[in-house]
Amino acid sequence: MKSKFFRLLSVVGVVFFAMIMVNCENPFQVGLGGGVDLSPPEVDVENIVNGDYVNGTITLEGTASDDRAVNRVRISFDDGGVPVSLEANITLDAPNEQWLWSKDIDTTAYTDGEKDLTIYIYDTAGKVTQTRLLLYFDNLPPTLLINTPRVLGNVDPYYGDIVISGSAADQFGVSRVQVVVEDASGTVLWETDEDDEIGTNSWSALFDSVNYIGGSDTVYIGVRAWDRSGNVSEHFYHDQDIDDEAD
Repeated sequence: MKSKFFRLLSVVGVVFFAMIMVNCENPFQVGLGGGVDLSPPEVDVENIVNGDYVNGTITLEGTASDDRAVNRVRISFDDGGVPVSLEANITLDAPNEQWLWSKDIDTTAYTDGEKDLTIYIYDTAGKVTQTRLLLYFDNLPPTLLINTPRVLGNVDPYYGDIVISGSAADQFGVSRVQVVVEDASGTVLWETDEDDEIGTNSWSALFDSVNYIGGSDTVYIGVRAWDRSGNVSEHFYHDQDIDDEAD
């Protein structure tokens, strides 16, 4: 009887072990349970592109996902040697199984220049993912200078084609220049089109006065310049003013 009993246990044991091997993907791995956080969160920035030039108040926003839950988004950068840390707002987008995050940043509160932002995403288990975003804070408009006409004001009249030219400068580059000619009442007589390529750092436009002025009249010249972040300058210097100051 004893030998039959042990043979029976042996057979049952083999069958039970075989069932375990068939039903487990890895029977030798320790079970982790349903509450363990295996993966760090993932993050996307959706509205601003790496390398953008920005001014005023901007909004950084994007999405985050995690196998458990996201509970914090932090944005940090260096501002002229001063560390800056900002907490973003987080809301759950349950239908899409993700979190939405956003942060308004007033760029005028910081120095202009290159900002290397690091965005940290934390989940409830303490795992952290980070992504970097390079932006250029620029809140200063371009500087404008008119070289020609050489003399402005009550002088001998100009005739026919009048060359209006000058230069523009900005710490991050000038994107567009526009020349405008108005009459004494402020009505625009002529202006360069938005897509006219009249130059940026050095620019020049030709005003055909015959087609816009009958007889003689006084006109006013205006110049606008935009930089890469959208700052606009409508104030300009003239060579004559600079020469007068030098004298």
